[in-house]
Amino acid sequence: MHLEAALGPTGSAAPPSLQPESGTPRLGTTLGRYVIERRLGQGGMGAVYAARDPELDRKVALKLLHPGLAEPGSQARARLRREAQSLARLSHPAVVGIHDVGTAGDHVFIAMELVEGSTLSQWLDRARRTVPQILEVFVRAGEGLAAAHRAGLVHRDFKPDNVIVSADGRVRVVDFGLARTIAHEPPDVDASASISQAGDILGTPGYMSPEQYAGRPASARTDQFCFCVSLFEALHGLRPFPGGDPLAVAAQTVLGQVRRVRTPGVSARLDRIVRRGLNPGPQDRFPSMPALLGELAREALVRRRGLVGRVIGAAVMMFSLCASMLRPVPPQSPHRPAASAAFAPKRAAGARMPEGSRAPDHSGLSG
Repeated sequence: MHLEAALGPTGSAAPPSLQPESGTPRLGTTLGRYVIERRLGQGGMGAVYAARDPELDRKVALKLLHPGLAEPGSQARARLRREAQSLARLSHPAVVGIHDVGTAGDHVFIAMELVEGSTLSQWLDRARRTVPQILEVFVRAGEGLAAAHRAGLVHRDFKPDNVIVSADGRVRVVDFGLARTIAHEPPDVDASASISQAGDILGTPGYMSPEQYAGRPASARTDQFCFCVSLFEALHGLRPFPGGDPLAVAAQTVLGQVRRVRTPGVSARLDRIVRRGLNPGPQDRFPSMPALLGELAREALVRRRGLVGRVIGAAVMMFSLCASMLRPVPPQSPHRPAASAAFAPKRAAGARMPEGSRAPDHSGLSG
């Protein structure tokens, strides 16, 4: 499949037949055993709702396909089922959990853990984040990807909009709809093993790897590339590959033409780490997500230690200054100033004065 056909006129990598249709459930209605409460978001293939499970008395997130895409055998239905199966294989704090999958009338849905929070994109836009803060959140998200890889899964669509930062600071990777499994492979699959099928061009333009653009099989190192695109964007405020349209960005990505930018707070070592994950050849990236995350965690630790050292140094200087200002000044004679030691005559201990000489009289009483 050609890249132009995969991207389509809107720049989306979803198949052109998957277009949204009307027929969404009304708020307050029941879908299966779940009561729809509010809509959380909507995309080209469906919508996500906050709902309540009255039987278990808990809040859930319902991901629904648009009714027109839910026919048996449709690509959208297969993708939703694949997402449910992928999440069912995972149990990790950094991956959203799944509760149920089912149908109700024309609707096909999966019920997932409801995470109250914001996307990573929103979290980055809400306030000016420090480099250690960014690294901490990305390392947690990367741990979710590493857990997926250990379960024999590759996400294939990692981006800031597919990471949720909850109100309590927890980080979770979501939307495994493009995930692929390794057939007949054990859970401890090698990080470079192929997962997707050749010829698939799926993902989000701007975050996709060269192998995704080329329709080659994806691997765990594909997720690593998408992760580093997102991290580069978080650190520098723009994506690593320039271009005025998706095709130009794709060409720069395949060629490995990463922008040369200098951002205050981003060290040369951190820049080298991220750029290694952006190599066009998967063999030139880190051997696994844990290897990449280990480097990022060490960089974050160095940053924290440096910050603590600077804070302690500043506190010591401030304490010394305050102590010198509060130190009492010794009283001086009211008749004359104290002699300065710098101008006192110096004589080695036990030394004798030359004959016919006497020690100088500073009393002012000599005749």
